[in-house]
Amino acid sequence: ALWKKIRTLTAAKDRAVEAEDYEEAKRCKDMIARLRQIGQSLRDLEERKHQAVRNEDYDVAKALKVEIDNLRKQAERPGSGVACNTGTPRLPTVAAAVPQQQQPPAPTLTVFEPNGPP
Repeated sequence: ALWKKIRTLTAAKDRAVEAEDYEEAKRCKDMIARLRQIGQSLRDLEERKHQAVRNEDYDVAKALKVEIDNLRKQAERPGSGVACNTGTPRLPTVAAAVPQQQQPPAPTLTVFEPNGPP
């Protein structure tokens, strides 16, 4: 299930980069890193749980199972941690925050009268 989410997020990140929505691309990148970290933690916990079962240490195995279940729920919870738009690409959000460059004022022409003030 995590690898599917990572694949979906990678596609969303690629779409964001193509749309030059770098803020969105960074959110996707951060979510991918978070999910990979959760995946590694799950693998480590599963291995520890299997070792506990081999050692017939069922209290430890039960505690590890609870921890694994909680971590899986955390990974599956939408909007937890970093959110990334995995649907259709959005319009870049940064462009709206950057003011457009204003045109410089038109030059003024000063006319001096021959007998007037300089």
